[in-house]
This record gives sequence, structure tokens and C-alpha cells, in this order.
Amino acid sequence: AVSKLRVTDEDLYRRFVTHIQSQMGQEAFHVRDLSVIVGALARVQCADAGTMSRFTDCAVQTLPQATPLELARLMHACMSVSCTVHDFFSACVLQGREQAMTMDPAGLSNAAFAFGQCFEVAEVAHL
Repeated sequence: AVSKLRVTDEDLYRRFVTHIQSQMGQEAFHVRDLSVIVGALARVQCADAGTMSRFTDCAVQTLPQATPLELARLMHACMSVSCTVHDFFSACVLQGREQAMTMDPAGLSNAAFAFGQCFEVAEVAHL
């Protein structure tokens, strides 16, 4: 919510990241929550590739439960900060591919749009 309000306090975001990473050491975060967190951090440009990589490591635990939108949010956030995690990207694509087999036309359209947004920020290393 803070990132959408365009708050520009970098120290606040660093404290958020520190606190979240501390909590990740104590409890598992669901991919749903992580996709929102990394999306917000990427939006305010307050995460580097190393930080984003740690979030993707945590997301792998619940990746099979992710929706296509959540998968795309995670990939988009990583690509936005030039974080290249090939194994994670591959896992997201495979998970999305499995889900696409049973999607209705509206779901396919939403998934295609969400993954298509990744190409707006993708660099050659991500492809």
C-alpha cells in the first residue's frame, strides 16, 4: 500500500525488507504474499538482484500453489531489478504451462497478459 502512495522514504523500504527477511527465517511466506511484496519493492526500485533472489528462494516452497498472476508478478519483479534466476523462471513457466491446460478462455487471456508484461522489462539474460 505504501508503494502505491508513492512514498519515497528509502530507509522505510530498507527496514521493510530487513523485517520481512527476518520473518522469512522464522516462518514460511506463501507465494501469494511474496508476489505482492516483491512487486511493491520493484515498483519503488528498492530491491537489488540479491534481495530479489532471496525472495524467490522462499517462494519456491509454495510455488505449486501460485496462480498465473502471482507467477507473472514474481517474474516481472525479478526482471525489473535485473535479477536473473534461471531455475526459478523455468519453474514458473512450467507451473504456468501446467495450469494453462485446464484454463478457460478468460483465464488464458489473463495469464497471457500477465506473462506478456514480463517482456516489457526483460533483458536478454532473462530470455
